[in-house]
Amino acid sequence: MTYPVGTAAQAIAIGTFPSTPKDIAVDGLTDLLGDDLAKEEAVLDDQLNTIANRNVSVKEDFETRVPNYDGDDHDEDDYAHEITDFERNSAIVRELEQRLREVKKTREKIKNGQYGKCEGCSGDIESGRLKVVTIASLCISCAEKL
Repeated sequence: MTYPVGTAAQAIAIGTFPSTPKDIAVDGLTDLLGDDLAKEEAVLDDQLNTIANRNVSVKEDFETRVPNYDGDDHDEDDYAHEITDFERNSAIVRELEQRLREVKKTREKIKNGQYGKCEGCSGDIESGRLKVVTIASLCISCAEKL
């Protein structure tokens, strides 16, 4: 498996991911991770924009577009397909919005020097957990309590 040179994914793949969150910042991997997350944020935004419109009233919210396959010439089958696709797209929008919020939150933590701190106990999140779930906000102990 190959990863782009200079990404956090590459550091994880070749086993050079630091052992503690503090080491991550010292080694400059938070910059690489921040770059990776910025790219992911752009991809998520593009994906959302293909099936939804930004809600101008609520920041960070999208409204799923209602498909219209045949213009105004509809029969029952057309309506059924549009409803099915709308429901599927609504579920996708919810998932993409959640991931986008998590990515933005993680980028903000990196910017503020709080990356790798558990939101539950304020301790360090285990590096093994961060390797697997780079957007983790809870240490394993706190996550198990949920």
